[in-house]
Amino acid sequence: MMSNQAVQYESEWAENDFELQISLERAFAQLQGDDANGPLLKCLEAITLRTQNQSLHNIAVKIGIAYEDIQRYLVECKNRLIAYPPIKQCWQEISLPNNGLSLEARFVKSDKEVETWSDLLAGQSVPEADPKTVRETHILRAALLSHLDKSKEALPHPHILKNVLARLEAEGLLEADSQSRQKQSTNRQEQMIPWYRNPAYAFAFTLFFIGGVLAGLPLLYHPEQEPSEGPSDTNTSAIKKGGPCLGKIINSQPETVATDLKKELNKLGVTEISLTVINNESIQAGWRLKANLKSGDFEALSKQYTGLRRYPPNPNYLCVNIISNEPE
Repeated sequence: MMSNQAVQYESEWAENDFELQISLERAFAQLQGDDANGPLLKCLEAITLRTQNQSLHNIAVKIGIAYEDIQRYLVECKNRLIAYPPIKQCWQEISLPNNGLSLEARFVKSDKEVETWSDLLAGQSVPEADPKTVRETHILRAALLSHLDKSKEALPHPHILKNVLARLEAEGLLEADSQSRQKQSTNRQEQMIPWYRNPAYAFAFTLFFIGGVLAGLPLLYHPEQEPSEGPSDTNTSAIKKGGPCLGKIINSQPETVATDLKKELNKLGVTEISLTVINNESIQAGWRLKANLKSGDFEALSKQYTGLRRYPPNPNYLCVNIISNEPE
């Protein structure tokens, strides 16, 4: 029996694993063979279509809903999928560091592709977009909007979406809710009226987007992304802020590991290092190390420390949490 700890789903950024991708593709094929598994297939696609350069926070801002709503939807998907025998078998066949499994697939995209992805995810029309990209974004957007309809009580102002949809329907731009939702999820590309060409759509999208983002702004912050830190033994002003702390090392003696890692960095000639105590209830007590690496340093360190992770926009920025055990 697979324990709950065998499935890790707290990572904010996507990771890539060849064997995992093969297993997910096999699960897709098995699910597609039975129409009754449509909801599970949508969940699996929604989970795997998170990109390396597009965090859940960006998705939340683009769609105009709260970060917690997206997290809740993906966790619900994971809980449904974990009980499906073919997928459970795929998970059990994979052995990753720390006996963990990241339910994500990597889609390496250029800046232009990321911009296209973001626009499509926000409901805009991008005629020159690759059909596969259009399909990916529409699957995730449809899944999130469908979940939003079921979780309106969790939104700061759920009446915003209702009022916008009512106005569109009154002006004849939107069909009845059930028919419209079904068409949007199956053939959204052909139906979509570019918002910037239609004043009614532009007004509705702007109202919903601005209202949702402003109302949900306090909820978009995730405490694990940047917890409070205790006193530092190094001047951190020289270290550029590079983004979320992606690295994680679990060891029964975190202080010793943190000190050893700092020594290794010194041996490599790295001078911009910050070592601080983590003071945040949402993360297990431990140490956080930040550093600005030189070219080739990350490869040298990753051979000895498997928990290190790159931050794509700034690959020479290193940030790792060193903790004694996984947070509950």
